[in-house]
Amino acid sequence: MRIIHAIAAAAIFASPVSAKDLPPKEPTLKTLDGQSMPGQLVSVDGTKLVFKTATGNVTYELTKLHSFDISEPPKAGDVKGIEVELLDGSQFKCSDFRIRGKNAVLTLVKTGQTVEFPANTILYMVRDISDPKLAQAFRDILARRGKRDIWIVNKGESLDGLAGSFGDGDSDGKNISFESEATAERINIQMTRVYGMIFNPPAMAVAQTVCKVVDTQGNVVYAKAITIAEGQKVTVESVTGVKVEYTKLDAIAQFDFSAGSMLFLSNADPIKVEQSSTEGIPEPYRRDRNLDNSDLKINGTKYPRGLALHSRTVLTYKLDGKYKVFQAIAGVDDCVEGDSKVTLTIEADFKPVLREVVKKGDQPKQLNLSMLNVKELRITVDSDFLDLGNQINLVDAKVMK
Repeated sequence: MRIIHAIAAAAIFASPVSAKDLPPKEPTLKTLDGQSMPGQLVSVDGTKLVFKTATGNVTYELTKLHSFDISEPPKAGDVKGIEVELLDGSQFKCSDFRIRGKNAVLTLVKTGQTVEFPANTILYMVRDISDPKLAQAFRDILARRGKRDIWIVNKGESLDGLAGSFGDGDSDGKNISFESEATAERINIQMTRVYGMIFNPPAMAVAQTVCKVVDTQGNVVYAKAITIAEGQKVTVESVTGVKVEYTKLDAIAQFDFSAGSMLFLSNADPIKVEQSSTEGIPEPYRRDRNLDNSDLKINGTKYPRGLALHSRTVLTYKLDGKYKVFQAIAGVDDCVEGDSKVTLTIEADFKPVLREVVKKGDQPKQLNLSMLNVKELRITVDSDFLDLGNQINLVDAKVMK
């Protein structure tokens, strides 16, 4: 991996204290065990970080680190713009989006920086989903994506998804070709008529994540390499090879190293989703929201991350033997007014490692399961007889190295 060169930052050493007791008021290094130390970042490679203290340099393994915090990242919804997500999970907020030939061209909000890269690294783009109804409509279409691209059309209070295949854009990015799956007709459409695009890109190899970079404009890059020149100029390269440049270090809010050693399942795409229902229409699982599209909440406690799954849902995740532990908290969401009872089964390479009945009124169950050398993790939620209303939250669900 590339090396992060010296970062100019005020270095004030403090004895390790709990990260909860010391909110970062200056650049601060946090470890996964809860320690927090203000100071100066010296260098990072693919496995280690060097951190400067008053008594000298200290070397940390990246798998032991949580983050290096510079400032507070913006809250969700604070930055408006066209949303673009890449196959590696990186997200950008843009004031302009075009496809020229086979390349996507993004203009980032506020900074006006232009970023260009192959369009086949994009998962989706959508112009504005600040309205909750449109946001949910878009997520529903995204969850049902198949083997074709999807052209999203805004119909006022709803969205429609037209399956087909996008071709190349023209030279100035104002038009793009689209072949409809229904009619097999290929047409040129103005990009202004494209409210959103969901791509079915070819499978591609991606590099290992070193860290997740969150900037002050709301952009998120899952990085395989970071370089810093002259203590200020930062170049971040995503695991799919997209490069973003920053002229000043304080344009970065956070280097999140836990992204390389920890994977939240709400950030991961299952390799297989099976959903059925005794009521005829399956209830799609949700990421970081409950099945009522509100905050995940169990026994009055809100959780920012997790999965909400209705009965008769099976999710399979590819781990490739890279992770050691699966952790989660299992319980029924507070939004459920009636009874709810499901059987939760966790399998590692098709071998059950947990089978628990979870019902409304139970205390949340802490899960801590070995995934050592496991290639596939499968989560099954089922219920007896009718599945109506039977559901479960797996909050803070993650795998760790």
